[in-house]
Amino acid sequence: EEELLLLRPEPGLRRLQGRRSASQVHVGPGQDPFIAGHRQLPAVPAEGGYGNQERPRDGTPAVHQAMKLILTDTVDGLGRKGDVVEVADGYGRNYLVPQSKAIKATRGALKEAQVLRRSRQEADRVEKAAASLIAEALADSRVVVAARSAEEGKLFGSIGARNVADAIAQYTGVQVEPQIIMLTGPIKEIGLYEVTLKPHPEVEFQLTLDVIPS
Repeated sequence: EEELLLLRPEPGLRRLQGRRSASQVHVGPGQDPFIAGHRQLPAVPAEGGYGNQERPRDGTPAVHQAMKLILTDTVDGLGRKGDVVEVADGYGRNYLVPQSKAIKATRGALKEAQVLRRSRQEADRVEKAAASLIAEALADSRVVVAARSAEEGKLFGSIGARNVADAIAQYTGVQVEPQIIMLTGPIKEIGLYEVTLKPHPEVEFQLTLDVIPS
């Protein structure tokens, strides 16, 4: 076995200076000898952000950016063709624009939309005027329809909007579309009926339909 020789420091040599001994900390009864957060994992940063940005924390509603569009077609609950609307960015990008129901409201498109709205307003004015003329000619008039029926008044078949439109043309000479005749259901019996006609969203009137046996 080899002998280990211990070197004694020579007189006059100083030992290397290191860190001083930490001062003793006296811990009282019930106290934790470690500092707060000792051996705890650091908080995980928010995901989904870029750089120093953080995503909204739980409980904080996300901010939805608005998107200004010009409707190229009428959309129920939103507007008519030519209207300038503001919608959620996702609704515009994912539905309205791909479905060709709207375009982005650029400066040039806004000028075109203004021309389109003026044209639409003029067309509405003409249509309303024509509807008013129909109402003046037919309101409170009486139109007769003859139909085959049984003795108790039940019809062999029924009378619908097309039959009423034909009867109006025959008795008054006024041509109307069946779509403007607002029947709650087909007529199946002899009798008098009050029928509503709506040739325009702002024009509505009634006439009397007299169903008699043929």
